Amino acid sequence: MYVETMINGKPLQAMLDTGADTVYMAKELAEEVGLSYTKEKGFVKGINTRSLPIEGVARVALIQIGQ
Repeated sequence: MYVETMINGKPLQAMLDTGADTVYMAKELAEEVGLSYTKEKGFVKGINTRSLPIEGVARVALIQIGQ
């Protein structure tokens, strides 16, 4: 399910996963919405995909879903 979302005051549509404990996004999108992150080494792997390196981690972000 996709929902209207605001990240750092910038509107976008986001996929809602009520069971998720971590959110992943492309580096380009993080930069577009002005999300600051710290560079960290590591990898992320989804089901049936290859392992990909992470660019960094955002620890605090203002995210609003709906009104």
